[in-house]
Parts: sequence; C-alpha cells; structure tokens
Amino acid sequence: MTITAQSIRNGTRIEYHTYEHIPNETRGALAALGLNVKQLEEEDKLRILDSYTSQTGLGSPETPTKSKIPVQPLKLSDSSIDFAQHLKAGIPEADKRMLHIDDNWSVMLQYNDEKAVINFGRTRMIPWARARETTYIIPNPRGIASDVFYKQIASTSE
Repeated sequence: MTITAQSIRNGTRIEYHTYEHIPNETRGALAALGLNVKQLEEEDKLRILDSYTSQTGLGSPETPTKSKIPVQPLKLSDSSIDFAQHLKAGIPEADKRMLHIDDNWSVMLQYNDEKAVINFGRTRMIPWARARETTYIIPNPRGIASDVFYKQIASTSE
C-alpha cells in the first residue's frame, strides 16, 4: 500500500490487483494513507482489479470501466488465450505505462499447479508487461510453493 500511495504521489498510474482483500478494504487502506481514491479512480490514475470476489462466489468481480484489459480468471488456462488475443490486437494507450502491483500472487497456486503458473508468467505475463510498457510487482511469499518454483520465478524475471 505504501508503494502504491507514494507512486501515485509521484505521478505514476497504478493498477492494484487484489487477491487477498475485497476492493473496498484496499480503497480504505489507500484512503488512510491520504489518497482521494474516488477521484484517482475517476481520473484513471488508480485501477483496482478484483480477483478476490470471484474466489468467494459472493458476487461478480469489479472491473475498472476505463480498462480494456481482460479480467484474469484464477484458473490460468482459462485466460491464456484471452491474453494472447489481446496482445495480438494491440494494447490501447490507456492501458500502457502503469505500475501493476499484486497483493499476493501465491493465491494462484490454489487454482493452478506450479508448472502452469511458471508457464503463464513466461509465455503471457512477460510479453504482456513488455507490450504494455508496464512494471509488475508480483509478490510470492516463501513457504507456500517448492524451492524449485521460487528459483524458476526468479529466473523468468531476470
């Protein structure tokens, strides 16, 4: 949250992708850090991407209205084709040059095996990040996956 708040203050557009928190918790935490979240979202300086709600089954995930980015299902095989098609079609300028922060991407390991996560990162996320001219911060807390997984994740991002 601190990285998000400081980056916004420095003029960086942010996508904050929630896996562990409902979007309103994220908004509240950012507001507590002094940000006018509603105004930032209206000006498309902050996008909150919701991958938490679909895990609960208690509603439809929120989607930013100004984004053309495909909603990423938690089962990566369900979104791989969408990502490839979106890349081939070209990335709209409005979806470029942002800082994308995930709150905890290790949630993906509840829905995908390690190999699928590594493969998606290598074949979809890296080309996606380059095409979008976007930096991704994707935390994967240790102790959830195998040591080999963490080594492979580190080697794909070098």
